[in-house]
Amino acid sequence: MTASALQRLITPTNLRSTWEAFWPHARKQHSCGVDGVTPAEFHERATRNLAKLHDELRIGYRFSLLRAHPIPKKDGKTFRIICVPTVRDRIVQRLLAKHLTDVSEKLGIINKASFGFIRNSEGCRRGVVPARDYAIQLRNLHRWAYKSDISSFFDRIPRDELVGQTISALRTRSLKCLLAGAANCEIDDNEPSIRRIAHKNGIQKGLGVRQGMPLSPIFSNVILKSFDEAMVGQGYNLVRYADDFLVLADSEKQCLEIDDFARSTLRKLHFDLPPLGPEHSKTRIVGPESEIEFLGLALAPTRNGAYELLITPQQLENIKQSVAALNDVERLVSAGIDITNFGKLVDDKIGGYAAAYDVATNSAVLRSLLTKMRAEILGSIFRRAFGDDKVRALPSRYRKFFSLEV
Repeated sequence: MTASALQRLITPTNLRSTWEAFWPHARKQHSCGVDGVTPAEFHERATRNLAKLHDELRIGYRFSLLRAHPIPKKDGKTFRIICVPTVRDRIVQRLLAKHLTDVSEKLGIINKASFGFIRNSEGCRRGVVPARDYAIQLRNLHRWAYKSDISSFFDRIPRDELVGQTISALRTRSLKCLLAGAANCEIDDNEPSIRRIAHKNGIQKGLGVRQGMPLSPIFSNVILKSFDEAMVGQGYNLVRYADDFLVLADSEKQCLEIDDFARSTLRKLHFDLPPLGPEHSKTRIVGPESEIEFLGLALAPTRNGAYELLITPQQLENIKQSVAALNDVERLVSAGIDITNFGKLVDDKIGGYAAAYDVATNSAVLRSLLTKMRAEILGSIFRRAFGDDKVRALPSRYRKFFSLEV
């Protein structure tokens, strides 16, 4: 008898290779799911844990609740929720995610407009850098820009429709239970504060897929493939990365037509766009002389009239203030930070910012700033602890040893 798609997917070899691909990244993570098991603890008995996971997948796997982490938004008053699956669930979802990525063409999610969480196809690279390059290329040709992102997108994805579309495209039913189990993962909202934030954010049980799950980004491409097809078929210059999209045009009138068409197309999929508005609105139209946000950066005109994707001066200032806060010794001590783990904290924060903004054309400016700030933070702490004169009197080799010189 021919093995089903599920049986071919959940082999011990595939589970082992999924874990081995995950572990180099997971070893730096301390987050755990509702079972309290960290990646490092899973790793200690990886062989036994993977064998047990394989047995459960063969007889019918049950996903756990998601541990919710409220993350403050820019306004400092509201929160978004990032959900952390258990390590076991992350392995299963990563296994499914790799499979869906491998069969992107079969799923019908490969097109010239979508760049997030899809494998490279012939003649077209995917990812953040290609999305940046394509957006710059298009805006140098079409200088008006329309930008939006879908309101509460992940939390409004219809699960049954999502799973149905995926299974129909794959033409196999053996994966349905596993995919549905992942799509139907809910937040552990036993804590009143989590329940309150989830309710305030419009998160409803039975609707949407939760952010933080490995499968969520790929699910976004499945549910939005008809949107991509409609926009591209209409001749619009669309660049989409998950629920964040940009359309380049030749006039304000065309941008208004794009807004109307995008809204009507998304309404058929049960989604909405924020109202069209001025600066800082999530849906905007700008002319050739103005910058517009994309991928968390500014697609802006430069002095020579060409466009680049840039870290803005305000973003640089915000990053500077965030990193500078690391020299608050009282706060560090109250958080359980001492000299043995302070260096790692600084490096993790600086490395995180450098990686997050590496796609920017002027990322070298940020890297230079961060390198300088690292030395300034350490120097500030040493000067307050031992005095300016003693720090200045340190021989060069000791200044280098303590990372006080750039």
